[in-house]
Amino acid sequence: MPRPNLGDRHPVAVRPPRDQWEIYRDRADELGLDLGNYMVLVMACAHGKPVPDYIADKLADGAWSAYKDRAAELGVALGDYMVLVMACVHGTPIPEDIAKQFPADLLPHDAIEAKVA
Repeated sequence: MPRPNLGDRHPVAVRPPRDQWEIYRDRADELGLDLGNYMVLVMACAHGKPVPDYIADKLADGAWSAYKDRAAELGVALGDYMVLVMACVHGTPIPEDIAKQFPADLLPHDAIEAKVA
């Protein structure tokens, strides 16, 4: 049976540092994704882009449902919540426009790009 068409995509080779490889691989496994789809998920979230349906459909049901439920509970867009999650997972800055949507006690203080008023 042929693979389903996943739409117009561009191939990219990713070569993570050896000391980070296992972290990314393990996180991808936890979410039920291959490494390539995990990287697309991280990039989409980091840049405020929608997660492609072909990835959302593959995500481990429990993990994705938990993210959707928590975003709804906080009253924020799923993409914005995923930016927060990925920033916390990978220790990267949270853009100010996204950080200001969340309660201050939820944010790691050293992860915000600019001081939130």
